[in-house]
Amino acid sequence: MKLGAIHRPTPAHVPALQNHVALERLQIPPVVDWFAKCPADGRPLLNDQIGNCVPCAALRSIELRRHITGDRRAVTDDQAAGLYRRWGGYDGTPSTDHGCVTTDAMADWSAHGYWWAEQWEDVPTWVQIRPQRVLDIRAANWLFGGVLATIALPAIYADGRTSWTETGTLGEAAPASWGYHRVLIGMATQDEMTVRTWGHDILMSWDAWAVYGVAADAVVSRSWMYATGESPPGFDLTMLEAEAARLTL
Repeated sequence: MKLGAIHRPTPAHVPALQNHVALERLQIPPVVDWFAKCPADGRPLLNDQIGNCVPCAALRSIELRRHITGDRRAVTDDQAAGLYRRWGGYDGTPSTDHGCVTTDAMADWSAHGYWWAEQWEDVPTWVQIRPQRVLDIRAANWLFGGVLATIALPAIYADGRTSWTETGTLGEAAPASWGYHRVLIGMATQDEMTVRTWGHDILMSWDAWAVYGVAADAVVSRSWMYATGESPPGFDLTMLEAEAARLTL
């Protein structure tokens, strides 16, 4: 399988979840599993051949939210290749298969939205999440229908295993000894989470995330929030959107 995330720290001026939601007041369900309502389909979306994991994670997040709100159309290989062309400059040749900068992709997505199945996906607001705060990730997964995450994968995970729990700091267990990878978190409990990548779901312990997780982002979609009716304490979407609109990366 291929990787392809070029990790860059999220700019400090991207709105932070904790500044817009009273996280400590939330009563997060013990298990939030959006994937149960949108099962994995086994399709890598070309990420077994090219380094388009950043577009794949984004498209899977759109697919997940749309599936839950009633639109069951699946993301396609053509969409995954097309978004890789936009975000990474891929033209179908090996010389242009060099991955995507995660922050550039998020900036473009939150500025322009995405054309999905003959209609515009609403332009989402990009929110950064403190990656080492389990509470923040669980809250964002519950409220926003998934979390986009960058993982510094160790080489020990390159064997096709179905769970990521083993950790280390040296040799093949060292962070990013395999490379950086972008995934979608869609299930989270107090003990573990599940990520979707290469068309499959992989269980990851919070202990492993503490070692290898480097970034977590959410996209706040008006269509999602209207469909689910979620309104967390202290959350002001209009203020958040106004703050995001002032961004210049």
